[in-house]
Amino acid sequence: MTDYNFRYILEKGSKKYHCPECTKRRFVLYIDTETGEYLPDHYGRCDRESKCSYQLNPYKDGYIKMLWEEEQGNETNWKPQQRLGSCVVLNLSCQLVIA
Repeated sequence: MTDYNFRYILEKGSKKYHCPECTKRRFVLYIDTETGEYLPDHYGRCDRESKCSYQLNPYKDGYIKMLWEEEQGNETNWKPQQRLGSCVVLNLSCQLVIA
């Protein structure tokens, strides 16, 4: 079996944070395995799969590609993915998107 190592993974352990959608303390954040720093606090997964099911993956969202492009010295026009009916953190502000 091949062991895949990713730079950005969900934090291991039992530490939980407030979910940006349901506000319950059941949210697991993504962490940078090289620096030990957390990604922005809207990237993670809520453990309440059947009730809340909030999950924002930085790989699927394009955030990781944007970081890689910046590390390479390239400019990018990437913008955060917006979830309908939820609060999305953009530069320390909160925007409610209603469809």
